[in-house]
Amino acid sequence: MSENLDVLEALKQWEIDGKNAVLATVVSAWGSAPRRPGSQMAIREDGHIVGSVSGGCVEGDVIAQALEIMDRDGSDPAAVVRQADYGVSDASAWAVGLACGGKIRVHLHQPAPGFAAQTLRTMADTGIAEVALDVGEAEAVQVTYAAPLRLLILGGVHIAQALVALAPTVGLSPTIIDPRGGFASPERFPGIPLVTQWPDEAVAAFGIDARTAVVALTHDEKLDDPALIAAFASKAFYIGALGSRRTQSQRRERMLNAGIRDADYHRLYGPIGLDIGAANPPEIALAILAQIIAALRGKA
Repeated sequence: MSENLDVLEALKQWEIDGKNAVLATVVSAWGSAPRRPGSQMAIREDGHIVGSVSGGCVEGDVIAQALEIMDRDGSDPAAVVRQADYGVSDASAWAVGLACGGKIRVHLHQPAPGFAAQTLRTMADTGIAEVALDVGEAEAVQVTYAAPLRLLILGGVHIAQALVALAPTVGLSPTIIDPRGGFASPERFPGIPLVTQWPDEAVAAFGIDARTAVVALTHDEKLDDPALIAAFASKAFYIGALGSRRTQSQRRERMLNAGIRDADYHRLYGPIGLDIGAANPPEIALAILAQIIAALRGKA
């Protein structure tokens, strides 16, 4: 899930290329509107678009309005900022395709020079930037720019096979690390990135950031521990490890002996996964994924 990131990167490149652009943002939505507030679409001067404000329903009209804005000379600020409402009670909305029963309000403006580059710099530390968009109403609209979510799985085991199938459904892009060739194989994980370096080297090369979840599933301290030590030194938003409470207690002792601070070790979710009574690999994978989402949303 790279929330609005593609829009931001496009705006930055277009500015470098000397191209004009308009940024369209959903500022409010009602009913079954297909995009939530904060969703964005960038429109280049030649009509090329990146992102979406309606899933295709009204975007033809939004593009036309954006091109009209870019045709102005910019001398009148009011001429280059506007809002458009679309809904089932609006005949023009039916004409452009919003027959789904929803209503949306879209704000269009030309972003200030350097906006995209500055926002990307803000994201460098955490992978996320929150920008308040002043749309001339009572409250500003909060727009989120976020780097893609990644899931780093240590151990090409049965649980991992179930986890890589579920993870993309919630926007997590999985990668498997396992130096044991029989586990990390294309036959077991078709289409999934596989890394067969030793875990500490693989984790360092991967580059864990604040939009990364790390899951250790090998049940082998020779493999799990180096990766966990590297993860504790990172900004991963989730670190989890398979194992019973007894196993977790032994792991904690090893980690502290390896120099991991107790405060950092407490970032570890173990035993891994929400307690839903999971009894087989797909259920355990579901429990792990639910806990990852809870951590991401501040509900863990």
